[in-house]
Amino acid sequence: MLDDIDVLNSQDQCLVTGLQWLTLSHSATKNNDNAPIWKAVCSVQDLLKSSKLDAIDVTLCLHFSRALLCAEYNTEFITEGFSIISRIGKTYCHESRIATFVIRIFRDLLEKNGKYLPVETQNMMINFTKGVIQKQLKNTLGQPMMEAIFYLNVELTKLDPKREWSRYSFPEYDRCGEIYSMLSSPSHKLRLAATQAVYLLFIQSGDRAHNGDHLDHHFREIYQTALEAVNVLVSL
Repeated sequence: MLDDIDVLNSQDQCLVTGLQWLTLSHSATKNNDNAPIWKAVCSVQDLLKSSKLDAIDVTLCLHFSRALLCAEYNTEFITEGFSIISRIGKTYCHESRIATFVIRIFRDLLEKNGKYLPVETQNMMINFTKGVIQKQLKNTLGQPMMEAIFYLNVELTKLDPKREWSRYSFPEYDRCGEIYSMLSSPSHKLRLAATQAVYLLFIQSGDRAHNGDHLDHHFREIYQTALEAVNVLVSL
């Protein structure tokens, strides 16, 4: 997978490691335009202006965006990280490996900095997510993409158990944004992961009356999805 640095040659691995170190060690503000990190940001943004990049160029840019988004929370880093992904998404996210990498970056962002994201950034990330997945729905979603979506949904559910701001779906795949959707996956790995994660839907928060409706809804959806999975197995 493209997010695995080992798929790169030694020179590109050194470049990614250097960019990661630069991001982690940065302590200057954006007002200092001569700071090395911002020179790197400008170089990447200039690279993305090219009309045609090869897969390695795009991969390097995505590794840099992940370093920015997953460093110690920094508003400027978040802005630049999303800017890089936005440029890439417009041209290259029809390719499944790149789309999968982007979804994994969002998962890593939520795991590292999700609790710090303001509402506008949350909404922007959900819109990006929908756009990336929508392009992939034109074809059959492969196993790596399904796994990336599932683990993104797990992180979204941890942050937003009632899925008040984080829910998304598509007419052709209305359960896409739900962790219980994988209970009926043909992949044993994903079915097992889903059974281990559905407890997140039953975490109590807020007023109990509202939670009662919320929990009842999820119980019915989980039951229906599990029943569908059993029916599929019986028919085989």
